[in-house]
Amino acid sequence: MAQQSEIDSLEQLLQRKSLTDTAKIKVLLRLSEFYGQVDIKESLSYSKKALNMAYTTESRQNLFHSLIRLGVAFRLNASRDSSLFYLQKASDIAISDDNKTNRLRANKELLALYQEARYLEEALKLSMVNLEMTKDEPDSAEKGKQYVDLANIYRRMRKFEQAIANYDKGIAIYDDVRDEGGKMSAMAQTAYAYIGLEEFEKASRNLMVSLVYFQKVDRLASIGGNYIGLGNIESVQNQHDKAVPYYLKAKELFTKTKHLALIKDLDHKLFISYSALGKRDSANAAYKRYTALKDSLDSKERKRLVAEMKTKFETEKIEAEKNTAKAEAALAKANNRIKNYLLVGLLFLLFAVAIIYNYYIKKTKAQKSAEVAAVELKQVQKQLALEKQYRDSELKALKAQMNPHFIFNSLNSIQEYVVLNKKKEASSYLQKFASLIRSYLDFSEVGAVTIREEYDTLSKYLELEKLRFEETFSYAMVIEIGVPKSGRIPTMLIQPFVENALVHGLLHKKDHRKLDIVFALVDEDKIKCTIQDNGVGREYTKELKRKVHGSFATKATKDRLELLNYRRDKKIGIEINDLYTDGGVANGTRVILTIPLLKTIV
Repeated sequence: MAQQSEIDSLEQLLQRKSLTDTAKIKVLLRLSEFYGQVDIKESLSYSKKALNMAYTTESRQNLFHSLIRLGVAFRLNASRDSSLFYLQKASDIAISDDNKTNRLRANKELLALYQEARYLEEALKLSMVNLEMTKDEPDSAEKGKQYVDLANIYRRMRKFEQAIANYDKGIAIYDDVRDEGGKMSAMAQTAYAYIGLEEFEKASRNLMVSLVYFQKVDRLASIGGNYIGLGNIESVQNQHDKAVPYYLKAKELFTKTKHLALIKDLDHKLFISYSALGKRDSANAAYKRYTALKDSLDSKERKRLVAEMKTKFETEKIEAEKNTAKAEAALAKANNRIKNYLLVGLLFLLFAVAIIYNYYIKKTKAQKSAEVAAVELKQVQKQLALEKQYRDSELKALKAQMNPHFIFNSLNSIQEYVVLNKKKEASSYLQKFASLIRSYLDFSEVGAVTIREEYDTLSKYLELEKLRFEETFSYAMVIEIGVPKSGRIPTMLIQPFVENALVHGLLHKKDHRKLDIVFALVDEDKIKCTIQDNGVGREYTKELKRKVHGSFATKATKDRLELLNYRRDKKIGIEINDLYTDGGVANGTRVILTIPLLKTIV
């Protein structure tokens, strides 16, 4: 109510004719900030009005603050390319003016954008720059925020201990300067690091304490964020029936404020929780909302790019027509004066020619600019298509790992334990299954995992599949000496081939099923992963292909390999060999993946 009262007062103030342009810009920016919590479209509208007015005042401060606010509004609206464009322009102004305060402000907003877009390396560098710029300054709320920003980056890099250490530094500074709002925001964000460490009691306590404060000051976005955090705590502990109410509360708040990106993410979380609870209709409805909103946001961004290019072209066209009209008027005026004053007429003629020549030069430049803009638009469209294809391939890889048959078989096994009253076995199996699914979901958000993480995930998967094959299946996994366990490889790459060996090779063999997986070092920046089974071989499966579809996991991985190898010197190699006994009988398949190690973030 207090916030709405403030908005009403500002809108009344905006109607006063006595306000200067600078004062109007400040009111417009303040309104954009308020609406950023309740209505993103209104926030964008006010920030655009402020920027248009700022261009007429010729004040660099007005221009800087308007660009910053518009960049923030686009970020909240999930239009990250537009956000980056306006924030970078504001940063350029701050650097050109050598204004330290403005540079810190621009860097802070760029940090928030980089973190949302998961440009973590750029975000880490920028955060270090901010701390270096303010290292000799006394404690302030802004300095506390810098430590919180650095902690957020470490958290997204899954370096949870480093994250918590920096959160504590920020909270200590907020305590010193008595900034209760900053402290509560930092506590809420610290909870996500505790979730990563599976210290759920600490995470829940921080979220509940900060939630009371946010409700008191009516910070809707922060209240919704805390509800998401509380839902995540319940979800990772497989308490999905408790997670769903929190997610629904958060979605209700973000629907009011029209935070489209967060609404999309919440529908995805609801899909996972409903699926785990066996509520198929609710899960399907949530997934349809998620995909529809995701496609809408992607389409909206592409239309925005085209609209911006069209607006730029139309503006240049109007300017060229104005110049043409001016040239024609000057020429007509010169021709009239030639009749009476030859000398004066000649001077005007020369002046008109100069204008026409200048117009021709400008028109030529405008045409070249339009051609360059068209080429750039095509490049942007090509890049967007490539990025969409890459995201789709990651989703397909995740779907391949979360194979519905595997999930169905696992849940059937759990049900069988429950029916047989084997509570310990059911609980153990359920924990392993939940841990594996959580690993798949975590890895779907990052581009790379360590060899140790890949080894652990494969172990969980094979332990679950071993129950399916009972005593007729054994496996061995080895990481040879010298292989850097902290080395990073693309996520969701090896498991589909392991699944293929089980489903298409070993499943059709009656007994003595065996699978070997070996990680070996090729050189200092490349490893080799060998997956070998003693199954029926590919020749046997050729006859089955007429009745069943080919391996979805292998196809999805093949498509993804092509995208991962696109424009890279060091490519991921794959070699598949059929194995035979001395008598020429099929005796399994060997898959050899040669994987360049990815650079780690230090």
